[in-house]
Amino acid sequence: MIEAIKEELIKQREKLIQYCHDEECDSIYLCPQGHEKCKKKLGLDTAIAWVAGHILSSVPYQTPETLRDNFHTLLYLYEIVRLHKDQYPVLTQLLRDTVHLVDYLISWKSTERR
Repeated sequence: MIEAIKEELIKQREKLIQYCHDEECDSIYLCPQGHEKCKKKLGLDTAIAWVAGHILSSVPYQTPETLRDNFHTLLYLYEIVRLHKDQYPVLTQLLRDTVHLVDYLISWKSTERR
């Protein structure tokens, strides 16, 4: 089960960083600031998605304590975007799913340590 959660988090990371790029961009792991088409899309929402994606890059390998810290950061980002869910429905859903997955991972890792 824990491996399935980690795989889902990897997929979520890709979705979050893809959110920051033009749909046709094939360099999603590079900062979108350097791509002409992607640059047009940049705003506060893409900055939040980029930060959340960056947090997820190491989440599957973190200790439960570090995961909890990152969980709180992701939860705060979600709460900010949720206030604007009509304007950013895709990002709201991505962050909601991410928060739930990280919460599951924390639960599983905490259970493993016992």
